[in-house]
Amino acid sequence: PESVRVHVDPDTAQIAIFGRRRVVEAVQDSSTEIGLDDARQLGAASLGDMIDVPLPTEDFARLAAQISKQVVFQRLRDAEKDQELRDVLEHKGEMVSGIVERVAERPDGHTVYLELGKAEGVLPPEEQIPDESVR
Repeated sequence: PESVRVHVDPDTAQIAIFGRRRVVEAVQDSSTEIGLDDARQLGAASLGDMIDVPLPTEDFARLAAQISKQVVFQRLRDAEKDQELRDVLEHKGEMVSGIVERVAERPDGHTVYLELGKAEGVLPPEEQIPDESVR
């Protein structure tokens, strides 16, 4: 992950954006490293130093857009999960039908995993009808 520092001049309201880079001999990752020659053009620098490199504001806008997109999608996934949970809780205590996805053998019987629409149900041995076959 890229480390970014933003400086806002209180007098002019100008924004300057800097990315932290480690000074190296040979750059392998330009988002976290800067070559020694390039670093020295910005000021005094030695191998291993961490320096602030000015970034174009377009790079910052792109980064902000990516982060915003991730946040929106995460919130959508969370909302979908919440809705699925509410849908399942509406049927709590009711008999529902489902499709058997798999059966897992246990020493005390077998656990049945069911597809219940968007949710998965688990039917442990103690909640099953004795001697009932599962297909």
